Amino acid sequence: MEKIKQDQTKEQIVIRKLISEAEIDQAMMMRFNELKNLPYYKNLEQFYDVELEAGRNMFNNGQACAAFNEKGEIVAIVIAFDLTFEPYNISKRLLRGTEKLRSIRQDARKILSAQPGEYCFVGYSVARKDYRRQQLIHKICLILFDDLLLNLRFKRLVVISVSKEGFLSSVKLGYKVLKYYGAWEEDDKNEYYNGGEIKEGVTFQVLSTLDSDKHQELNRAAKL
Repeated sequence: MEKIKQDQTKEQIVIRKLISEAEIDQAMMMRFNELKNLPYYKNLEQFYDVELEAGRNMFNNGQACAAFNEKGEIVAIVIAFDLTFEPYNISKRLLRGTEKLRSIRQDARKILSAQPGEYCFVGYSVARKDYRRQQLIHKICLILFDDLLLNLRFKRLVVISVSKEGFLSSVKLGYKVLKYYGAWEEDDKNEYYNGGEIKEGVTFQVLSTLDSDKHQELNRAAKL
C-alpha cells in the first residue's frame, strides 16, 4: 500500500491492490460511469452483467490495483492478467468497444506466440474525471509493474493505448510499439480515457510491450 498526498487538493490518496469481488465491482462501476458516454460504449448499461462478470474473472485470475480517495471511493483502476487468459464469455454478445479490444488481444497472442506465464496484459485503466490530471494511472502502473515483472516473473507486459494520454504515458514508462491499428472512426479523435482531447491525426489503438530489463533500467535511472 502506498499513500500519496495530492498537492492540489491536500487530499491523501491510497494506492493498493483490490482484495474482494465487492471492490472490483465498485471499480468496474466507476469505469462504466466514465465510459458510458463515449461512442464505442453506447448502450453500456445493457452489458453491465457481462462486464461485471469479466471484471470478477480478471480479479480472480490476475491483479487489480486502484487509487482510493479519503472517502474510500475508487478513483482510478488498472487491471492485469495473463495475455493468454480470456476473461469474457465469448458465447455472449459483447459491447462494441469490448469486442474491438478483445480482438487486439487475440492479435497480440498470435504476434507474440504467447504462452501462459510469459506475457501479462495490463489494461482497463481508467481514472475518474475529477482525478484525471493527477497522474494516478501512471503511479499505479509503477507500483504494479514491479510486482508483475520482478515478483511474478512475467517476461513482458502488453498494453493497448486508446488515447493520446495513454500512449504518451506508455512511452514514458518505456513501452515499445508493436503495432499501430489507427483510429476506429473519424470522430474518434475526440475520445479519451485519462483526460484531454484526442487531437486530429493522432493515432490510437496502439499495441505496445515492455520487457523486464527495460523496466529495471528505467527504475535504476529514476533512482539516480
